[in-house]
Amino acid sequence: NISYMFGFCSKLQQASLSVADTSSLKDIRNLFYYCSELRKVDFSGMNFSCVEASPVVFTECPVKEIVADGVVLSDKAVGIFKAFYNGKATVEAISLKGADTSDVTDMSHMFENSAALKSLDLSSFDLSKVNTMAYMFSGCSSLEFVYFGETKALDVTDMSYMFSGCSKLNAADLS
Repeated sequence: NISYMFGFCSKLQQASLSVADTSSLKDIRNLFYYCSELRKVDFSGMNFSCVEASPVVFTECPVKEIVADGVVLSDKAVGIFKAFYNGKATVEAISLKGADTSDVTDMSHMFENSAALKSLDLSSFDLSKVNTMAYMFSGCSSLEFVYFGETKALDVTDMSYMFSGCSKLNAADLS
């Protein structure tokens, strides 16, 4: 359990969490709670495969950049990339190089309402088990480009509202 680990750390500007073994983490709710100076977080290499509930990791934190290279995600942990401060989305950049999504079946709402997010490279995502991507980018009004890389045969059955409200979207490459 690492919930509220950085609660009320008002002077914290960046955090790098490279914990040796995070494969049994179940509760990461409000990991960063009212960290009013937080701008960058590095989750690289963390294993979120046992997270039990879709968490709100950032509460009232103006995070601009999230680095999550090599993370292991589960259905319950796909929402960890959202951050809001005073009711406004703040995350502009997310790095997901080498992220392991091989056991993820539901990516719905993953980046929903991340209105400051400008582009995403999801080319390392394994989408072979994913069956729903509903609302995945809905409300990402600053999103201009999404790249999925070379996707193999998709069994996605629900893509409803996937890009709804993405008014600046120039390209979404799902080839």
